[in-house]
Amino acid sequence: LLPYETEIRSDWDIFQQIIQECKNIPSDHFVLTHGDAPGNVIVNDSGQLNVVDWDAIMLAPPERDIWFLKDNPQFMQGYKEKYPEYQINTTFYNYYLLWRMFDDLFGWIGEVLSNKSETHRRKNLEDLKSDYFNWLRPLVRMIK
Repeated sequence: LLPYETEIRSDWDIFQQIIQECKNIPSDHFVLTHGDAPGNVIVNDSGQLNVVDWDAIMLAPPERDIWFLKDNPQFMQGYKEKYPEYQINTTFYNYYLLWRMFDDLFGWIGEVLSNKSETHRRKNLEDLKSDYFNWLRPLVRMIK
């Protein structure tokens, strides 16, 4: 990560700015959120959605869950059918994206530097390389 230090520090500064912006957005459109929706939804035979694993349930902006799936046309079409007036709030979207990036980075680095087995530490290093560089970093680079 050392070659990316300046970039990550800049991302942290942007994150701090976005946190301040979020404080000024009214919370009257908060909904029940899951926090890790992908992979935690079961669709029954009649097409009804059932959400499982509610460990991190909270009232929050929809973007807390939607950011994972905003580029999935089928999901967004279904969401817009249920909530036709919904428009993605880019400030909240950026907040949850950056929050996820930093939460994951802190987690991976903690595991890589831990006293756990070499296998465990190497797996977390590989996860960091794969998820950060191939998934999270490209998304964060698109923040304007």
